[in-house]
Amino acid sequence: MTRKYSKRNHVKRLRRLLSEVIHLRDKVCQRCNKADGKLDTSHIFPKGSYPSLQFLPDNVKLLCFRCHRIFWHNNPVEASKWLLEYLTPSKYEHLRSLTQQTNTINRPFLEQSEIMLKEYRAELLGDDKI
Repeated sequence: MTRKYSKRNHVKRLRRLLSEVIHLRDKVCQRCNKADGKLDTSHIFPKGSYPSLQFLPDNVKLLCFRCHRIFWHNNPVEASKWLLEYLTPSKYEHLRSLTQQTNTINRPFLEQSEIMLKEYRAELLGDDKI
């Protein structure tokens, strides 16, 4: 017997996969280089405002609790300056241009996002298998 498809469960699974990928890619806080303690994935363009970018690794960075909660969310001017250094202006502009796309967050979009994340994870692990 097959289970009924659940969009909510698919999104949860993808968020876990995205977190795994970002931890593999970044390894340390991208602002202060802290490697121990709690490291959070943090979206550059918020997933609530830009749902079609929520599973895009280029839109996510790894930050420690202090840099994520205290710096990133409470200091928008300084965070913007740091972000341009972190991404470079051209990478930021490319990412910003993607905010104009409006993808429907449906099953095909989620399935395509999952394939992309699994391929990226395999690349990071140096694994041929997905």
